[in-house]
Amino acid sequence: MSKPDGPRNRYPGDLFRRLTKDQLGFLEEVVAAYPDACRLQMFGREVWILSQPELVEKLLTGHHKQFEKGRALQHTRVLLGNGLLTAEGEDHLHQRRLVQPAFRRQRIAGYADTMVECANRAADQLEGEVDLHRAMMDLALGIVSRTLLGTDVEHEHQRIGRALEQALGQFQLTTMPFFELLQYLPLPSVRRFQHAQAELDEVVESILEAHRQGRASQDSLVAMLAEVDQTRVRDEVMTMLLAGHETTANLLTFAHYLLSQNPEAAARFYAEIDSVLGQRPARSSDYRDLVFTRQVVDETLRLFPPAWMVGRRSLEDLDWGT
Repeated sequence: MSKPDGPRNRYPGDLFRRLTKDQLGFLEEVVAAYPDACRLQMFGREVWILSQPELVEKLLTGHHKQFEKGRALQHTRVLLGNGLLTAEGEDHLHQRRLVQPAFRRQRIAGYADTMVECANRAADQLEGEVDLHRAMMDLALGIVSRTLLGTDVEHEHQRIGRALEQALGQFQLTTMPFFELLQYLPLPSVRRFQHAQAELDEVVESILEAHRQGRASQDSLVAMLAEVDQTRVRDEVMTMLLAGHETTANLLTFAHYLLSQNPEAAARFYAEIDSVLGQRPARSSDYRDLVFTRQVVDETLRLFPPAWMVGRRSLEDLDWGT
């Protein structure tokens, strides 16, 4: 495969400025002009943007050992530490094996009652005009904290939400080429990021302290990691707390939005729920019978993927024609 063409800088730093100003808008513009792949220069680095499914599959599966996670994701270690999301190679494989028992089929089935309880409680609290995304963030956070982390952090929802919003708002800092230096400068954006990090660290420490004092479920991911180095436990808890609920909340929010914009699909969705569940609570075994519901989720993920950009950095030259 020959090197693809791509947009050019109109002046030094132009492409980077456009990317950081509106990442999604910039990428949509680039993909419209270069549908399969394009190549551009940013601060002396050659960056490829792939959008053709076959090329993306080849990168993520066929040649995954020839790449490492992108620089921006590596920079999130400042907040997430070296958890499952940011770890590489053998370290990632080891950590995946440590947390895998928490995601086995029978254990996920055991989470169903908690999920239903949290969903019912969230529905009962909806009155008047609702900030749907905020409600879905609280719902997803409640489920993750009770099922994976073994303790309910409902009293911390506002604090976590505020800190997470602040951290994500400054997240583009981690994509900047000189982030290693920027994080030590007394800039307002850096201070906001550091304040959010300190808030989240306190929440994670309170979760770990609850386990140390026996005030949390011993049948949780945190309990499974009891014999692991405490720094690693902290990193996994932070990863599950943040990455484990924000993406789910985004999916739920967009699913509600799409159903509100498509009355026929919404009617079919609710009819299936009534047909399968009737008046009883949902069970994990209902999953296979909720065919259209799964299609709604899949289509939402296709149209509005919570993780709409995945970065990788090549470790060696690669012939895309092989």
